[in-house]
Amino acid sequence: MGNEITVKMKENMPVVALLEQSGLIGQKKAGSDLHIPASVWNSFAAEIGKAPVKNYITDKNAEISVSKYLEKASKSEQDKIADYFGFYKATKEEAAEYDEKAVELLKELAKNPSDLKFKKFPETTNPMGTIYTTIRAQLPDHRGMQVIYAKDSVTGENKLLNVDVNFDTTKNIVSRRNLALVDREDAKYWRDGEFVYSTPKIKLDNGMDSKNYDITGVDFKRVAELVEQILKNYNGSEK
Repeated sequence: MGNEITVKMKENMPVVALLEQSGLIGQKKAGSDLHIPASVWNSFAAEIGKAPVKNYITDKNAEISVSKYLEKASKSEQDKIADYFGFYKATKEEAAEYDEKAVELLKELAKNPSDLKFKKFPETTNPMGTIYTTIRAQLPDHRGMQVIYAKDSVTGENKLLNVDVNFDTTKNIVSRRNLALVDREDAKYWRDGEFVYSTPKIKLDNGMDSKNYDITGVDFKRVAELVEQILKNYNGSEK
């Protein structure tokens, strides 16, 4: 095994893990907040020096609180959060292997998109007002990609935020906050490209743990260009 890559945490990941601990993954309804119980939140809050709550904290308030903390947190502090939730820290060798497999599939899809099935999900908005658009492009064997675009509510700028690439053929589909995701045995690319870690260990339908490697040190522009080539074949309709 090679050296582990230090975590650079995204603000929503700890909150997703807390929701998973609370048994709330996939239960969010339109226009509603999820309440993370005090017993779940306070244990985590003590780790990052946040004040405890009496009964609960909503997912929106948790996202704001965690986001503010992570803006100033050092890598060692973010590693502490990763250790708290048991996030898997990928090695450089694993990241390179997953990057190679993911890019190989994206090239294949860009060259021959005829069998792809596209699906666009309802827009979502975070507490900061950023609007997210999610599109999935999937082959019959469940290989494919899922992309998220982020639109700033002030500037109106719409940018590719991240790309999930599923390059194997297992059918482990999970749902997070009513947003269906591609099979989690895949690679995830973020626009900032600063970190590698896996998602929390979510139990899949077949009883296996999920794994999802975020790729550090890769050329996101190259991935984005392949994504755009693939999405040129999406005309707004779903096959």
